[in-house]
Amino acid sequence: MSSLKSYILSLLFIFLCSSITTLSTASEEKVWQPPASNEDLPSIPNLPDVLMGEAGESIRTQEAWEKRRNTLKEIILYYQYGRIPPRPDQVTGTLIKSVPHKSGKGTEDWILLKIGSQRPLEMRIVIYRPKNEGKLPVIIREEGHLGGTRQVPMFLDAGFMFIEYARHDLDPDRKGVKGPAQQKYSDYDWETLAVWAWGGMRVIDYLETRQDVDLKRIGITGHSRGGKMALLAGALDERFTLVVPNGSGAGGAGSYRVLGPGAESLGMNDKPHWYHERIQWFDEKEDRLPFDQHFLKALVAPRLLLCTESVDDEFANPEGTQATSVAAHRVFELYGVPKKNGLYYRGGKHASNDEDWKAQLDFAQWHWFGKPPPNPERFWKTPYDLPRELVSDSRSIPIKTALEAHSSPQDQAIEFVRVGDAGNSPDRNNEGRGVFGDVTYCFNISKRQITNTEYAFFLNAVGKSDPNGLYNLRMGTNQGGILRMGDSGEYQYYVKNTKAQLPVTFVAFHDAARYANWLHNGKPQGEQSSATTEDGAYKIQGTQVSSRNVHARYSLPSENEWYKAVYFLGDPSNKKYKYQLFVPRLLGGYNLMSHPKNWVTAYGLENVNNNVWVWNEARVGKIFRGLRSGAWFLGNNRQSAGRFFSNPTLELSKIGFRVVRHEKLSAKDLPKVKVANIRRVFHNGEHNAFTDLILYQNNYYLAFRSCPDGHGVQPTASIIILKSADLKSWSPVHQFSVPERDTRDPHFLSFKGKLFVYTGTWYYGKPGTKRTRFDLNEHLGYCVWTPDAKNWSPPTLLEGTFGHYIWKANTFNGTAYLCGRRKFSFRVGPKGEGVDVKSVILESEDGLIWKKRGFFQDTHGDETAFQFLPDGTIVGIGRRARSAAEFLTAKPPYREWERRDLKEYIGGPLITQWGNRWVVGGRKNTPRGPKTVLQWFVRGELHPFVELPSAGDNSYPGFIDLGEGKAVVSWYSSHEKDAQGKRITAIYMADLELK
Repeated sequence: MSSLKSYILSLLFIFLCSSITTLSTASEEKVWQPPASNEDLPSIPNLPDVLMGEAGESIRTQEAWEKRRNTLKEIILYYQYGRIPPRPDQVTGTLIKSVPHKSGKGTEDWILLKIGSQRPLEMRIVIYRPKNEGKLPVIIREEGHLGGTRQVPMFLDAGFMFIEYARHDLDPDRKGVKGPAQQKYSDYDWETLAVWAWGGMRVIDYLETRQDVDLKRIGITGHSRGGKMALLAGALDERFTLVVPNGSGAGGAGSYRVLGPGAESLGMNDKPHWYHERIQWFDEKEDRLPFDQHFLKALVAPRLLLCTESVDDEFANPEGTQATSVAAHRVFELYGVPKKNGLYYRGGKHASNDEDWKAQLDFAQWHWFGKPPPNPERFWKTPYDLPRELVSDSRSIPIKTALEAHSSPQDQAIEFVRVGDAGNSPDRNNEGRGVFGDVTYCFNISKRQITNTEYAFFLNAVGKSDPNGLYNLRMGTNQGGILRMGDSGEYQYYVKNTKAQLPVTFVAFHDAARYANWLHNGKPQGEQSSATTEDGAYKIQGTQVSSRNVHARYSLPSENEWYKAVYFLGDPSNKKYKYQLFVPRLLGGYNLMSHPKNWVTAYGLENVNNNVWVWNEARVGKIFRGLRSGAWFLGNNRQSAGRFFSNPTLELSKIGFRVVRHEKLSAKDLPKVKVANIRRVFHNGEHNAFTDLILYQNNYYLAFRSCPDGHGVQPTASIIILKSADLKSWSPVHQFSVPERDTRDPHFLSFKGKLFVYTGTWYYGKPGTKRTRFDLNEHLGYCVWTPDAKNWSPPTLLEGTFGHYIWKANTFNGTAYLCGRRKFSFRVGPKGEGVDVKSVILESEDGLIWKKRGFFQDTHGDETAFQFLPDGTIVGIGRRARSAAEFLTAKPPYREWERRDLKEYIGGPLITQWGNRWVVGGRKNTPRGPKTVLQWFVRGELHPFVELPSAGDNSYPGFIDLGEGKAVVSWYSSHEKDAQGKRITAIYMADLELK
């Protein structure tokens, strides 16, 4: 009977276990898989909601959060740190030496840990043990040099065990070097920070073998890179019951999406080996990152988390640390433990000092042993008034207005300095800091940053009710210089007498842009509207600010304008060192130049070194706008050296702005061009048109269409390619056509060791028949290619170009791009012009197989010429049939475009650079008829400098910059007649030289 009972109980136990397993599996989240492409990740400009699941569901219970935790760990490790090995089978310790601590307050034990039996590793630790008996609380710190923590006596006095572990024993922290841990576990893709965090976990493995450790009271901490490690370790291992990152910045407690002025961004990291390379894709695409650092902080809940920061340590992004702590707070509140999420600020340098350690000890004693400090509120400091749209925070920061002697502001004429030397060279990109400073025109910039007086007068003009929040309440505190009195609709603004001429701060980028609009509009009075603040230099809708109006009379400085005004010497005699930023080292290379506090720049700018950052127009990704400083030191970084940026809605005590006043460009401001050696290059009695030029393998190549039956679509057309070594003597090297199609508009592309010639082809049908079909969907792209300009491929159909009329080609970063025109949804319709035609960006990895990337123009798509800037930004000129052309620009991935009307027609457009100036070419309508014209493109405006001999059917120029101020241009035209007086259409060329 007993055996039957046992058998039944066994079956019941197996059934229950199976049921429990089934229920558990059903309730777990699906296994997370990364998307096929990062481009598929959604854009999240603000901090993502940590309490939202993968399917968009809201997480409202502790149980739901616990199921979500493991998925979040996978996501964070995959993108940022690399995946780590599991816990090894054993960790043992061997005592190397034991000595009294020099303070006399305990012992100092040096121990060698042996980690794992299958893939053995060794790591040294030092245990500082107080004289107390029993189970002791522990603080663990990674340390590059064991024995280096000066504050050990503080913890021994409090009865804490303090441990340092030698992080370099597992990873030496050197670029390109894999440490012992990565060598032993080479099947894991972990990088340095993950190795160090894993090492901290192994210390706990060892502590679990000891009898003198309180395993419920173990903390981990670190400073700077060590702080990044501490937060990661605490997020991954719940055995750490206290986590204290100090000054940890990017990849630590700071945010990638919320950057204070001078903060390290994702792309600024000069220690790529700390992180997995997958994180680098998100440089200037931070909005695509599926997490931010508040996810790591949330993973610590409901355990203790204390982030210690300095408000002066701008590179470590103290504003971003507040943002992520606030965003993670919801998870601590979910557990009912909001006081376990600590945030502590002090002043001072980037360091781990006594104040930080005392705060950590007090926080631990408060929560571990019920010993609250005298002022526990200091463990939740939120000194920054961050915009709600960046991070949701239900608490408000109290604002105390300082009532000081004040007066009504009077209008002041802003004092400007003129920045000349148009067309100067850029800086040298020393130490990889970026190339800035070249400006092709003269301009004026405010001698000083806009003052409290100047801004207060602006507020009185347009801020009676202030619907757009031009006034920040902190301007009225001790940190600001402007007081507001009265009620909405009757607001009056006064300037503090002691701060009247100091720079205004607490100004967001869009507020500064509104000030520029107000100047552009002539300082009008009235409500904030398109006539006062919302249009002019910029079109503003909420916090969205357009690019600069090409006709702006005032604006914020561009990054190049600011950089030139501050650093360029403007001294023609100084041939070698043009910028006051770098000085040569004796043994080669450069050092950053030091400037005094009262530094006045070569052009006469003042207040450059006053520790107030200045907005500039640079767009950085989808989230940020540019900030620049003078040359002061903060922490261990000279702030002028890097390209910094911040969230445009941030209003902080250290951000102000300058304005630029633009001069009307005249002929004397633009370089003169000598046109020489105008020559007819080719005429064979046929219609010759649509030119392109390229330099390939030290020879010049010219391509064009030739057709005996004229300009119209004919199957008798072919593409002719000529070659020259000196641009004078030309000889044919190849000619091709496509049966039953008109080959038109050839364009060169040098790509992956081959010279391609692309042509858009119209379908005609058999020669001698009448063409009746005009459907754009019958267009196809073709090409020929050669590696040596001797052996040519046959005409090859380009896969992916069905229904596209292809045009200009270009390359960037190993990818080829084409312009193609097509009908909406490939609708059947005549020809290929009009509102329902799109101008498409096609891309290819091999030059033969193409796919859609995006659209240059959504409507009225037409011939589009385009170039790439160094950061991948496209700038282009788009023809609009017979209407005015457009200037087009977009950053990768080319989904969001800015388009500006150029106010004149351009046929067969060209856009290219000649030196550091932009040139636009094409057919221009003049009182004398259509002409082929080259124009300088400066500040969004066109300024003709050459009208080439041309008339009738003409234009479609090719262009090569030959260097040293010389260039060559090709075009076609019908302005000449042959010996019989018959008009001919021929190919021409001219030499250009800057005077």
